[in-house]
Amino acid sequence: MATSFDKRIVRYEEIHSIKEEQWDQFCSLIPSVNGLNLLDIGAGYGSCTREVVKRNLDVSFKITLSENSEVQLARGKSELPKLIEGSKSTVDFVYDDITSSNFKSNSFDIVMCKMVIHEINPKKQLSAFKEIYRILKPNGFVVYWDLFLNDITKPIFSKVILEKDRLCGFKTLVKNRNFLKSQTTFNYFAEAGFKNLTKKFDIMSPVISSNRLKDEFKGDEKLLDKWHSYIRNLANHTDPFLLFNLSYIDDGKCLTFTPQKVIIKAYKIE
Repeated sequence: MATSFDKRIVRYEEIHSIKEEQWDQFCSLIPSVNGLNLLDIGAGYGSCTREVVKRNLDVSFKITLSENSEVQLARGKSELPKLIEGSKSTVDFVYDDITSSNFKSNSFDIVMCKMVIHEINPKKQLSAFKEIYRILKPNGFVVYWDLFLNDITKPIFSKVILEKDRLCGFKTLVKNRNFLKSQTTFNYFAEAGFKNLTKKFDIMSPVISSNRLKDEFKGDEKLLDKWHSYIRNLANHTDPFLLFNLSYIDDGKCLTFTPQKVIIKAYKIE
């Protein structure tokens, strides 16, 4: 079934303002050990795999990229081999839905899960955690990078992003997206069976409205202005303390929010 990810062709490094040091932090959690079997879920065009491999060119990982958008999977197949040319790792591309995965139980040493869970319908988010647990080998672990909101930041941030998705015509994003609060994240990890849950890094990467103009708004400045108007109206009717918690900045041309994100490492121990 077609989804908004078939038309949302973006560079997440750009729209999420990811710094190289943040990639360093993420990749530092992947041991440089030959033969490790890695799964990159919701892989898109393969940015996680790219960053891990380029830091480990002499390590022979076996990496599987899974994605439930044929368009995004095709991007990965086209782009990634050129970007990791010369590495010793092997890469496979698989169409799969992590909420009901076709991968066999106890298959992977490590699962990489970056900015995936919040894209899943809330009724299926726990299922995704349980599936990740199932397909990990005993003593394997997941490296999880996602939003880490709270009762203060979630309501306004959700409204801002969902209005952007509505304006851009990303219907399945509007329908399914659910940004997790920190306590919900911890609860889901526990319910799925994970142990030794550790918050490794806080990731503060700003949402900068102008970064969305080129690809998401297709260069339509009037549409971007509509988003700006919506955000400003929302901000005018929001407690300044709530805006402070999201580091909201309006410089007259561009609007910026900085929601908290986190990198977590959690083990399957049986």
